[in-house]
Amino acid sequence: MKTHDEPRIRTLLMEDVRKSDYTKTLRTDFRKLTEFMLSDEKKTRLEKMHGPARWIHQAYWLLRALIINLTPTRRLILVLALVLYCVHFDSDNGSGNLYFFSFLCMLFILMLELKDKLLALRELEAGHGVQLSLMPEQNPSIEGWDMWLYSKSANEVGGDLVDFMEFKPGTYYAAIGDVSGKGLSAALLAVKLQATLRALISFEEPLEILGTRLNQTFCRDCMPQMFASLIYVQLDGNSNNLTIMNAGHFPPVIITKDGTTRFAKGGAALGLHNSMKFMTQELTVQDDEMIFFYTDGLIEAQNENGEFFGEDRLSAFLPKLHQFTPADAGIRLVEAVDYFCGDEDRKDDLSLIILRKKKQNNS
Repeated sequence: MKTHDEPRIRTLLMEDVRKSDYTKTLRTDFRKLTEFMLSDEKKTRLEKMHGPARWIHQAYWLLRALIINLTPTRRLILVLALVLYCVHFDSDNGSGNLYFFSFLCMLFILMLELKDKLLALRELEAGHGVQLSLMPEQNPSIEGWDMWLYSKSANEVGGDLVDFMEFKPGTYYAAIGDVSGKGLSAALLAVKLQATLRALISFEEPLEILGTRLNQTFCRDCMPQMFASLIYVQLDGNSNNLTIMNAGHFPPVIITKDGTTRFAKGGAALGLHNSMKFMTQELTVQDDEMIFFYTDGLIEAQNENGEFFGEDRLSAFLPKLHQFTPADAGIRLVEAVDYFCGDEDRKDDLSLIILRKKKQNNS
């Protein structure tokens, strides 16, 4: 029974016909398929091949990867369908029925794989909804400061962390981090890291102790070979001073009317060793100065030619942002990255925190 919210097949087909980028879409899809399905060793071997040999090997390896990655039942059905399709009989001996049965087998496998994909997509969308619900307000209200927060996942869920809270009157904390890896595992650890951080700050311990406890918890609960970078910032609405704990993250950039200055590097990332110690750094910000925090999804954004946005482009762009509010500056930077990337899909999450000290009203 067709529900009211289902699109009409005819409407979908007409919309498909109006599209004119079939060649580009197919070429992009085939490239992504090859990148996903083939090992690095096979891709290296393909780069050394030319002509028919390249196409034959590529087709064989893709078919082999398809068969290997199916479930046992679907694998048997697919092999049966391929055998029936390749067997040649005279029409009087029922070859038409064999071809039709082969088509039904293929269609059945396609529907099963689509069902699995849709189920996984719905679960990821639910996870994305959870991450969005944990994301703080984009323009939080802070006495004496302007702030803009931004985070965009490369996939349905991501491993970046952006957080902000007022944990006692007039005192605030902000955090930006990046869990190693991608996909669901990184996203789950990012959510856990955020929850652990929020739980620990309620004890109001010195940041050095907070970093130690956070690292111990992360080492205890995360999978081997995984780690996370994190910057924790504590600020007071009535002060120009920031207290920063940097665990393996990119140091923040100070943006003034005269240019930019990169803050000192921090310590090691979370999760590398259970006994790591963490230090805090003090930063005094002058009125109207801007502090810029980011994850590697910014400088590692790539265009269709494989070029990175990079530190050089970022360094050239940041001084232009001082004249804008944090929100306007962030929007302009994100638009610049989007323009640079073009139609190329993002391979990493992108998160930003932009903080500006308001000018004091002396009147």
